[in-house]
Amino acid sequence: MNIGARIKELRNLVKISQEELADKIKVSRGNVGDWERGRAKPGAEALLLLSRFFNVSVDWILTGEMLQNTDLFSQSCGKEISPRDLELLAKFHQLAPRDQIKVEGFIEGLLYSQTLSSNGKESTGRANEGA
Repeated sequence: MNIGARIKELRNLVKISQEELADKIKVSRGNVGDWERGRAKPGAEALLLLSRFFNVSVDWILTGEMLQNTDLFSQSCGKEISPRDLELLAKFHQLAPRDQIKVEGFIEGLLYSQTLSSNGKESTGRANEGA
């Protein structure tokens, strides 16, 4: 897969048109089309904008290989980043900052609950029973 195909794949994952992507990263729609068709390659500034917008490394856009950050992720949780992970991350980045905070809070709450359950400390709502 080439650079253009990876850009198109990312764009399709977040379900936006070439025109919408161009608007988001402040380039012309023609540039996006040329990248996707392999007629041109994005320059350094465009690569950074694409990387930030899609929250993927420039390495991945250029080579298709996930380096550095994903290796740290794999080491910390023992799992590889899947296309589904990228899709969820892309959707997360489309949210307004206040909604991102809500999602993070929800996830933290679920993880905390899961930790309590696995430690056998989950509250049953009867803490004062028998007192």
